[in-house]
Amino acid sequence: MASPTFVRGDLLSLVRTDAPSVSHKGFHPGDTVRVGGRKKGGWLRVRSTRTGGLMWIRSGRHLCLTSEAYRPASQIDLLIRESQVRAAEKAIEATQKSLDEWKDAFHDAYQKLLDETQAHKATQNQLELANQSAEDLVVQIAEVRRQIVELRPQIAELQQQRVVVSGESLGEYREMQQAEDEAMGFFDPNN
Repeated sequence: MASPTFVRGDLLSLVRTDAPSVSHKGFHPGDTVRVGGRKKGGWLRVRSTRTGGLMWIRSGRHLCLTSEAYRPASQIDLLIRESQVRAAEKAIEATQKSLDEWKDAFHDAYQKLLDETQAHKATQNQLELANQSAEDLVVQIAEVRRQIVELRPQIAELQQQRVVVSGESLGEYREMQQAEDEAMGFFDPNN
């Protein structure tokens, strides 16, 4: 894969970016660079096609010709990738199913919370109305008590007048009854 005979104009692909001459220069795996010159010791002056920056890197196993980077995969590699893709698809389906279940559970819990909140608000409104009604009743009772206190002297005076009127009326009633009985012939003077 690595070739120490890279020449000016070669288009190289970075296979790994963990090599010491590459790791701190901002490259990513798969970046392509074009060789602009060579120095002794395997040093290459390259220009990044991604960033356009010019820098020196050392030749090694972390570099390969771009044409080699895109060579077709072997049958075993393809089978491994197919198996990995299937496993990833199954994992995605399981994750999606779990996510849907969580969404449903969240939606149910959220709806239940909304219903409970509405029920609580309705109960709160009923309590406020009952409290207001109780306050109104307390005010009405206080008004009635005040009126009773104001009317007590008048009631006492009326009761005294009634007793007086009752005594007078009773005598008048007996006289009237006696007159009626005499008129009808039912009067008994012994009674």
